[in-house]
Amino acid sequence: MLKPTKLANAASLVALVCYVIYLIVLTAFPSLIHIYVSSMAPGYDLSSIESNSISPGFTLLGAAMLVLSVWTLIFATVWLYNSWDK
Repeated sequence: MLKPTKLANAASLVALVCYVIYLIVLTAFPSLIHIYVSSMAPGYDLSSIESNSISPGFTLLGAAMLVLSVWTLIFATVWLYNSWDK
């Protein structure tokens, strides 16, 4: 039987670490966003994202939303798994 809180905490921490690594890479190499977007959405007008000016408030909001979403989804999944396993 899995413990939902422990697994949700671990998954949230992994997601947050990946988010921080992503932010560091984009800050160090801003041209990577163009490579990423052009490979994911060919033909997209990249002039709208020329400036990499995301405010620290939105960065923290994005991190909080990511952690909250991952924690909630993992907790619900493990809770359902454990309740159906009985």
